[in-house]
Amino acid sequence: MRILTTAVGTTMRILTIAVVTLVAAVALMVGAVVLYYYDGGSKDHTYLQAGDCWDYSARFDEAVHLKPCSEPHYGEVILEADDSAIERDPAGGLDAWGFCKRQLSEILSRNSHLGYWMVPSGGTLCAVISADNRDTRIGGLTGRVDR
Repeated sequence: MRILTTAVGTTMRILTIAVVTLVAAVALMVGAVVLYYYDGGSKDHTYLQAGDCWDYSARFDEAVHLKPCSEPHYGEVILEADDSAIERDPAGGLDAWGFCKRQLSEILSRNSHLGYWMVPSGGTLCAVISADNRDTRIGGLTGRVDR
C-alpha cells in the first residue's frame, strides 16, 4: 500500500510540474506575440503635431514614438500648414516638400546637422530631422531646435 501511495504522489508531482511548465510556455508565447505587435506606444505619423519630438519605430515604417524633446530624438515638428497655404507645383499638386524647405531654410542654414521632412497629416507638417542619423531614423537631436 505504501508503494502505491508513493507512486500516486510522484505521479501527481510530475503532473503538476508538467501543467505549470505548459502554462508558463503558453504565457511566454502569448507575451511574445503581444510584444511583437505592440511597439511600445507607436502611433501613426499622422498623430504628430507642431512641437512634437519623435523617433521612428524600429518595426513599423511610418509609426513614430513621441518623445520628450529633452531626450535624444530623430525629428521635431516645427510648423503646421493648411493645404491652402501651400503653392501648387507645375503638375498641379501641392508643393509640400518645397514649402517645408522654404519655411525651414533659416533654421537649416544655421544648423548643418539638420535635414527637413514633410509629414502629410490632414495638412502639412514641416519637421527638422537629424541628418547625421538619417539611416537609423532614431536619436541624434537633444533639446529643442534653435529657431
